[in-house]
Amino acid sequence: MEEIPENNKKKAWNFYSKIICTLFWGFYRFLLDFLTRQSIHITICVMAFAESVKDKCAEQEIRWEDRRSRMLKIWYYGGTEYMNDAPSYFDNVYEDEWIEDEFVKEMILDVDHSVVVSAHIIESPVLGAITPKELSGGVKVLILMLKDDSFIYNLSNCGNNCAKWVLKIAEQKDLEVYLQHIIRFEGEFEIRIMNTGKIVHNPAEYVEGLLEAEAMQDEG
Repeated sequence: MEEIPENNKKKAWNFYSKIICTLFWGFYRFLLDFLTRQSIHITICVMAFAESVKDKCAEQEIRWEDRRSRMLKIWYYGGTEYMNDAPSYFDNVYEDEWIEDEFVKEMILDVDHSVVVSAHIIESPVLGAITPKELSGGVKVLILMLKDDSFIYNLSNCGNNCAKWVLKIAEQKDLEVYLQHIIRFEGEFEIRIMNTGKIVHNPAEYVEGLLEAEAMQDEG
């Protein structure tokens, strides 16, 4: 076999070397450009995700702040106007959807021991089938506190069996009420005595706060 001249070998090597270098350099530029684009894309995605998380955290903080600001606010023996005959008012304004609300059904069952069959029929263990107008005055006031913000309602229309439900309603909304007697709240809670601005957290502080408010009314 005829041997390839050394000069031709060098030319061939130089030729293929240039091709290899060109291909390698092209691939390197392509890879660098690809990684740069991917890096930019990843950075944008990370920034967008971080912004989304920031917004969600801000929304959650607002919700928590709003929740922390919700509490039962009591005017004791004065300081505000209130709906004097809430049970009669209820009879004229209640809506079917109020009675069909699951939370309302629970209140009716717990306080009046009655079962809501429909918006118009409630099964009472004492009276049999009744309408919402025959519910107890306490339950009517609870429902108004939950559903109708037109007035401040007199909590003294409610008995002690309504107390826990008043606190539960105050967890859902900012609730302001009027009171003429010491209704019994149990456990720990947050109640603001509006006459003094004092926030109480347990039954002892609550009674002390009401007596302080009563004393202020007597002095005034």
